[in-house]
Order: sequence, then structure tokens, then C-alpha cells
Amino acid sequence: MSSGCVLPLWGLTWQAGDELLIGDAEHYGVVAACRELSRRHGLTIATLPVTEMLDGSSAAARLASHPSRPWLLVDAARSLGNIPMAEAAHAADIYACTGHKWGCGPEGLGAVVLSDRLLAESSPTLIGWRSLASDSQSATGFHSDARRFEVATSCIPLFAGLDTSLQLWRPRGRPRSV
Repeated sequence: MSSGCVLPLWGLTWQAGDELLIGDAEHYGVVAACRELSRRHGLTIATLPVTEMLDGSSAAARLASHPSRPWLLVDAARSLGNIPMAEAAHAADIYACTGHKWGCGPEGLGAVVLSDRLLAESSPTLIGWRSLASDSQSATGFHSDARRFEVATSCIPLFAGLDTSLQLWRPRGRPRSV
């Protein structure tokens, strides 16, 4: 799940002095990756008090009206199978969730939804055969969707396990598409 957050984030073009705004409830794996990104590119890090946003204060409005259109990364690790995702995923630039927590699937799988804006302005971070748009030796173009950040062979039995878990959850609520 952390890689679903971090790989697209690292694929953006950063300039020294840019600011990373990290929620005060963010997972330490994503925070560590942001600190390293900051160190390598000379970025500053600020903290967004997520608890203020939950209280209905103006923190969310300040973020939405920011003049530089900040990137919004949502680490939704505990969302799949727990809360409706479509609206949150649509509002975020990077929305990543894991399938093994509330989704009750196997570890190692999840989902990433990337905004059109992020896809237009990002480049692959790690390059593997799955990130290429063509299966030839001369392939140089990358997928135009989130697959550009996919690098390795997928484990098909894990996909079957996650699909089974999600099918078992389906009767408990309306299926939601992203």
C-alpha cells in the first residue's frame, strides 16, 4: 500500500523549495518516504492537522483554495470494505488502499486511483515490463494510466483471494465503482 502512495508521488517533478503537506495521522512508511523525497529535492515539510478537518473547521477549505493547487494523496489503508470510496478517490490525486485490512484479502494487494492531472504531470518511478505500453524489445512508451507505476509480475492467486474476499463483502452493501 505504501508503494501505491509513494511511487506516483516520486514520479512528480519537484523543485527545491516546494512544500509537502503531510497529515498528522499519516502512516510512518509514507512519512519516511516523504522525508527522503524532501531531503533529495530540497523540499520543506509542513503538517496538516487532520483532526481540525474532522471537526468541520476551515482546514479543508484552506487546502482546497490553495493558490498552487497542491497534490492530494489519500492513504486509504483502512477504507476498502469499510467506507464508500468513490467520492474520496475522485477528489484525490493519489488514492491508495490495501486489500488485506477491512477488505479481508491477502496481504500484498490493494488499489491505486490516480487523477488525470497526476497522470499528465508524472513519470514512471521504477520501470519494469508491466509499466510499458507495448510488449516489444523496442518499447519505450509507458501506459497512460496507473499501470505506468507497475513494475513486476503479479501473483494471480493473490488476485483470486482478494476477489473472493470482495465478493463475500458484496452482499453487505451496494457495490461501489471508482
